[in-house]
Amino acid sequence: MHACQVWRRPLTLSFAGCIGWLLSSLIGLALLSACTPSLNWRDLALAGGARVMLPCKPERLERALPLAGRSVMASLQVCDADGSSWSAMAYELPDAAQRDEALREARRLLAANLGAPAAEELPMPRLQGLATTSEARRLRLQGQRPGGGPVQVEALFTAQDRWVFQLVVMAPAGTASPRSQAAVEEFLGSLRGSAGSPS
Repeated sequence: MHACQVWRRPLTLSFAGCIGWLLSSLIGLALLSACTPSLNWRDLALAGGARVMLPCKPERLERALPLAGRSVMASLQVCDADGSSWSAMAYELPDAAQRDEALREARRLLAANLGAPAAEELPMPRLQGLATTSEARRLRLQGQRPGGGPVQVEALFTAQDRWVFQLVVMAPAGTASPRSQAAVEEFLGSLRGSAGSPS
């Protein structure tokens, strides 16, 4: 198996397990020094009609996510570039009324899996063509990878209608630079609805 290849296998996870699987995927990519190309931005479609700009060619993964008594498919695109791991996840809820609860739970579980004592809330970017909910958040967290060293994470959580979207950038702690932060801003601000144009 190539060092940059992500192992694929159909799998059903709890919501907490799905967040843990996402973090494991990101951490695994961040540790692969052979897979750190320079930024190469591309405009990609997400499930639910949204689009996003990623700075590297992603692996596309799907996992069954048990939620509200039924199984929904979580679609993930994840890649590694410039010493950071980048991911965009989307999944459809059975009912749009569940989206605020789902966003709160996603934020809580990300912090819990990182062992982050607190999250710093940052201003949400303006997302083109995407009407978001009051529970949409952008967060910065400092935490630990399982059994390893410290990491820094920036994440965006939002939803439209029945679709939930989660963007995450993870890097070893202390590696932020003006260049890398500009790339994070570009990535998190690029999420948009189908009517939006690239950032």
